[in-house]
Amino acid sequence: MAAEYNSWRVAVLNYCEIVEKGLIQRLERHTETDEIFLLRQGEAWLILGGGGEAPAQVRAFPMGQDVIYNVHRSFWHHIVMTEEASVLIVENSDVCSDYAELPGDLAEALKSKIQFSQEVGRGSYSGTVQRQK
Repeated sequence: MAAEYNSWRVAVLNYCEIVEKGLIQRLERHTETDEIFLLRQGEAWLILGGGGEAPAQVRAFPMGQDVIYNVHRSFWHHIVMTEEASVLIVENSDVCSDYAELPGDLAEALKSKIQFSQEVGRGSYSGTVQRQK
């Protein structure tokens, strides 16, 4: 779902395969505009990789609900989220993206660092990730 006004787009990102924790493969950046994220419900982590030509010093942070995150122009980023999560996005409507694949060892390190509440202290999490068809 998205709406545009003049040069701005407001969109809602709901769970889909690209934001699944077990499938972290790449970061993206927008060289012409900042991008704003706001976690509306559920759980999500914001992954940041600096503002250089390639991702560097990649870090992951749990997002707080109803907190505004401004990812500056040219900063590498990605979001992973739970199935019930919803993130509001504000960006320039003609945004262009660059992508960088993460080395396998870095992607695996991120996957092990990111923990959602259903994975910690509850017996229902099996530890497996299933792809949505």
